[in-house]
Amino acid sequence: MNLCALQLTLFAPPPEIGASRRSDPSTSKEAARRLNPGSLQGQIVRTLRASDQGLTIEELTRRLGRKEVSVSPRLRELERKGLIYRSGRRANISGLEAIVWRALR
Repeated sequence: MNLCALQLTLFAPPPEIGASRRSDPSTSKEAARRLNPGSLQGQIVRTLRASDQGLTIEELTRRLGRKEVSVSPRLRELERKGLIYRSGRRANISGLEAIVWRALR
């Protein structure tokens, strides 16, 4: 292995939460795609499904009683899993434009 290849493996980014590696068995890959209804991801999807208008992250965090720092990464994970999507933008409480998130039904 040459030095460049070694450096790439040493500094490769960690796998995403909920992701699986190519070498993992199929059962691990299926588990990574599954959604635990009691998890924060499950709570987010349920909350978004209950909203007809979709929710900004501010609205979502208020409804969940959570901080944005814990909700924001889950949104990206759920988007990658294909369970939620960005449906536009609207003004949030501070008047700035924010992404409106919706769940697939």
